Amino acid sequence: MKSGETNLAGTGLNQYSVFTISDHYFALEISCIQEVLKFPKLTKLPNRKPYFYGTFNLRGKIVTVIDIRHLMNLEIAKDKDPEMVVLSEHAGGLIGISVDQVMDFISIEENKIRRPSRKTPSAIARYVSGYAEKENFDFIYLLDLIKLTGALGAQINRI
Repeated sequence: MKSGETNLAGTGLNQYSVFTISDHYFALEISCIQEVLKFPKLTKLPNRKPYFYGTFNLRGKIVTVIDIRHLMNLEIAKDKDPEMVVLSEHAGGLIGISVDQVMDFISIEENKIRRPSRKTPSAIARYVSGYAEKENFDFIYLLDLIKLTGALGAQINRI
């Protein structure tokens, strides 16, 4: 089991929060999530890559919100903004991931998690640790915060 995973007392089950982004299901380990918020009013920053949505103040802390649709080449509906932000800690600060909708909290057996394969779109495979098939969700891509924040790290720390 990797550091940061939530395992239910040796049962081989890890807990995840499932959310949608551009009609794809993604999940993040519950232990990585600080908070889930309705999409806030953001301050846009000039000269940033498109995946930087903006920043907002949460109880005195500046939170950077990223839009992983740009990183993963996912469809971006022009008439629909994300509804929520999933907050996670990154290098002592908070980072927000914009999501369309938080769906559910689920447990996934470790032996049901598959590594990204040739069938996984390469732009998605770069930022996930694997995927699982779960009833009612089809494929659920498991976000890897280390890969995701590693790719963004230098940019986030300059904000």
